[in-house]
Amino acid sequence: MEAEWDGAVAAADRAGAGERAPYEVWRGPRGGDCARVGPSARCFCGCARREHGAGLGKCGALVGKPEVRCPCPQFRYVPSRPEAVGEWWLPRRRKFNVHKWRAKCRCGHGHDRHAAGGGRAHCLEPGCVCRAFTGAFACLVCDGPWEAHTTLAESAGEREAVGLPVGAAFFPLREHPGALEAPRGDAGGGGAFSDPRACLRRKGCRCELCLQHGSGGPGQASSPPSRPSPALALSGTSMSKSVTRGTLHGPPCAPEGRGGDLPKYP
Repeated sequence: MEAEWDGAVAAADRAGAGERAPYEVWRGPRGGDCARVGPSARCFCGCARREHGAGLGKCGALVGKPEVRCPCPQFRYVPSRPEAVGEWWLPRRRKFNVHKWRAKCRCGHGHDRHAAGGGRAHCLEPGCVCRAFTGAFACLVCDGPWEAHTTLAESAGEREAVGLPVGAAFFPLREHPGALEAPRGDAGGGGAFSDPRACLRRKGCRCELCLQHGSGGPGQASSPPSRPSPALALSGTSMSKSVTRGTLHGPPCAPEGRGGDLPKYP
């Protein structure tokens, strides 16, 4: 949820700066938005969105040893956490490092071990005969394969022409306004909380909702939720899950003595 919110805030910032195409999204084969692209979103080359140019332009990061300029010509979104591809159990394993996780190709190697310079993205692992990256996962939103998606930068007019949300409606949970009811009360109000889609970020947030309602200035923004709230049941085409209402940093940790490694069988 936090990554989705960052993508909406980044779009509001780009729109405020006068960019022609501020809405950056990962578009599914059915025409819907499967993810909002924020500054920390990961590209197929392994670098973050903030290291690419305006309008999803080429990467400018220095990578490798010795350091060379990343050859990636354009930002292409790829899931950056195992939960985003349905592998929700991996972060619960003891000593699992989520920062080293990479979405894999059917050849068994991560996206960052495939050529990022454009074209079919053949595998770089010695001895691997993979000639093109084919995701070994499905999108959690539309169930489509990674290669059937596109990463786009759009203007408000382009989105409105096809019936896609812009402005405040671009923020997450707009279809579930009641999901923010409890954390709004916990945070003690604030001008932006008169809108059920208002954000819960810290003081100084520059998102469209906070600026519109005057709660983005110093001393006016709300604090994060102080206690967990009831779960909101969501269902999708590929799975059914529960998320904690208003929690932007993922579910709470498992109680002592639970979670950790998956059971081992003889």
